[in-house]
Amino acid sequence: MKFTPNRLGAVLAISALAVSLAACGSSSDGTSGGSPTPTGSSDGASSPVVAAAQAATADILKPPTTLGVTTPLKTAAPTGKTIVYMKCQVTQCALYSDAIEEAAKAIGWNYKAINWDDTDPSTLFSGIKTALQYNPVAISFGGLSESVWASIIPTVKAAGSTLIPITTEYPTIDDTVIGAVFSSNDFAAQGKILGTYAVADSNGTAKVLFVDTPAYGIFKAETEAGQDVVKTCSGCSATTLDLSQTQLVNNGAVAAVVSALQRDRSIKYVSLCDGAFFTGLPSALKAAGINDVKIIGAGPTTTDLQNLLNGTETAFTGSNYGFAGWAVVDEAARHVEGMEVPQDDGGSPNMLLTKDNVGTPSVSMELPSDYKDQFKQLWHVS
Repeated sequence: MKFTPNRLGAVLAISALAVSLAACGSSSDGTSGGSPTPTGSSDGASSPVVAAAQAATADILKPPTTLGVTTPLKTAAPTGKTIVYMKCQVTQCALYSDAIEEAAKAIGWNYKAINWDDTDPSTLFSGIKTALQYNPVAISFGGLSESVWASIIPTVKAAGSTLIPITTEYPTIDDTVIGAVFSSNDFAAQGKILGTYAVADSNGTAKVLFVDTPAYGIFKAETEAGQDVVKTCSGCSATTLDLSQTQLVNNGAVAAVVSALQRDRSIKYVSLCDGAFFTGLPSALKAAGINDVKIIGAGPTTTDLQNLLNGTETAFTGSNYGFAGWAVVDEAARHVEGMEVPQDDGGSPNMLLTKDNVGTPSVSMELPSDYKDQFKQLWHVS
């Protein structure tokens, strides 16, 4: 059985928890790359802070069953429209492409994919200009901050098309950039889940190292949200380890984490911004004689999910890439009908995966199990 760690099912619960924690706990400061400093005595398993965290964690361990967006289209969307996805060379882009193509077919639209190199933004710009030749209702792409692609907006506007970015900081919304999917808001929701889990699992004593990459705003949002939750637990503390893009590209992320944990052996949780950057961390920790640190994080690879089963990693949120593709088409259809486009299309449903509920590891996991049918019902198609 495949389970999916989607992103928004528990956001309301986590947001409520954050308010509760802020009211019940005191803060501790986390400093970049430093050591966490405990603030006060442990909250204890019976405290309101820990009880709230444990209740919220119990909820997010359950598979989500509904989408974040619930308002149907006014009428069935007009058929024959075209949507274009700018397909980069990484695995996630292929998954998004397949999903958008499937969703476009379901709603009666044409689909075009145009390749580009995500290490060279100029190829995105030239690709978008090519895409405009198809007179698309929307063009979607992923991975780059708005500051990188903002210069192409006037060209898209002049052509009467729209943009829907995926996996970026939430952009400035207007009549050209009509929405986003898997934005920093969804990443922040994942960070809250991870911070909540650490508070709950530790009974209010978590010392957490959040590993961040400031160059990517989505990861910054995730890290800050997780820290905000941990800091409200008086017996917990949070610190960050900021990694550079060079460290990621040159496979230096694992070594940097091991070194940070060697410097401060009081840390018992490490929260990874994206599992793909930290392949081999469990074995590296074992080789360093560090056997008492729990690895949690977002964006798990199939290896991370397998490690949940073998006990070398503890808990991960993740992504339903298929959901993202269908959400892109949903936002485009709402724009075509002159409807409001909900922020992040209502958000991605969430789930936290552990050894007990991970099921069969899969790079993109499918929950809600009927999410495609739910979208079709919103679109008035069978």
